[in-house]
Amino acid sequence: KERLLREARSAGLLSHPNIVTVYDVGEEDGVAFIAMEYLSGRTVDRALAEFGRLEADQVTALIVQVAAALDYAHSQGVVHRDVKPGNIMLGADNNAKITDFGVAKLLSHQATQADMMLGTPNYMAPEQIDARGVDGRADQFALAVIAYELLTGERPFHADALSALLIKILREDPAAPHLLNATLTERVSGVIARGLAKAPGSRFDNCSAFAKALTAALASGGNWQPLTRAAAATMATVAAPVVTLAPGSEPEPAPIEVEPPTFAKLDPPKRSKLLFAPVAGGLLVALSYWLYSQPAVPPSAAAEPPIVTAGESRPSPLAAEPSPAPPPIAGPPVATNTNPAAPGPVSGLVEIASTPAGATVRIDGTKDQCKTPCSMELSQGRHVLHFTLDGHRNGTLVITVPTESTAQMQLDPLIGTLMVFTTPPGATITIDGTEHPQQEDPGDRCGN
Repeated sequence: KERLLREARSAGLLSHPNIVTVYDVGEEDGVAFIAMEYLSGRTVDRALAEFGRLEADQVTALIVQVAAALDYAHSQGVVHRDVKPGNIMLGADNNAKITDFGVAKLLSHQATQADMMLGTPNYMAPEQIDARGVDGRADQFALAVIAYELLTGERPFHADALSALLIKILREDPAAPHLLNATLTERVSGVIARGLAKAPGSRFDNCSAFAKALTAALASGGNWQPLTRAAAATMATVAAPVVTLAPGSEPEPAPIEVEPPTFAKLDPPKRSKLLFAPVAGGLLVALSYWLYSQPAVPPSAAAEPPIVTAGESRPSPLAAEPSPAPPPIAGPPVATNTNPAAPGPVSGLVEIASTPAGATVRIDGTKDQCKTPCSMELSQGRHVLHFTLDGHRNGTLVITVPTESTAQMQLDPLIGTLMVFTTPPGATITIDGTEHPQQEDPGDRCGN
């Protein structure tokens, strides 16, 4: 009853086209009620369940309208604190309305510690989880979670256990949206990342500023489309762009065989003519012959290419070299130069592990798989790894090669905690044929 009346007090302060209108609040035969406007349409989560996704124009319209409504509520001293797809109604004309201010906190009202933890965990801001002060930026965080979900088909934070989910929200950053949805740009990911900042002060000043930045980023990215739920796991691998390194940071090029000095390739007739030259000429011939008789310079010793004198003719190192005639003096063959401007496909060795080990990992939904711990050579680009292990919940991990060379997945066991309450207390609880006595505690609960 108190929560219902609090919703009436909160929503009754608000009059906005994108907030459900409260007409009356009262009590009939000991039952409190709220009379609100009748809304035709469906909630956003119901629409996602039926159609898999919203259209692009619906996504942008919803984000802009919800942001305007939340900013208005914040200006009236009300923070919703439970913004989620289930609390947003979407009409046939794409008009969005926020409902359920039941956990809203009046900024002038000192809520209890229990009140401060009310909300839906998947959309809660970090400051709500650790019971810090909450203001309108907590609703902005929830709106950014909704935007992430509508664009990628995935929630930014998800886990099977509540404790693991809360840790992810507090400490981990989600995958960039453009890595899940290839039609999005890094600019879109940057806007959403700021809306999902752990520190409230790092987010936008208000929800409308977030919505404006997001719609501008989407518009600048060209023809983008939202993904249906769970579609990211079945998308084709997207090749990452080739990165051009700055001068001085290039990797060491492949060694290239160095030809013998040019003057060592003089024809024998020319060399024999030099034998009749003066002593200085004879010394030069001897030196030339000695250099010519040395083995070819190995690749590891090649420091610099030979110096070419003006007017000297040499084949291009990029051109195909004809098979040379056998040299007068035997030595190691001179390797032909390959074209460094045409590298082969880029790939990378990825070390894959899971906790616990022994999970089966399937790559990009294909037949390629291995059991952890294992290593796989993956092509350049985005890859989706699916982990399965008996007795544990499945896991999905998205990596980009060659940026990431390791993949680690924590698999949660298929167990949980069930809190059983009875009215009146004292009932005997039997689970799967085994009797479990109730614990002696103030709530008279049976915890298993």
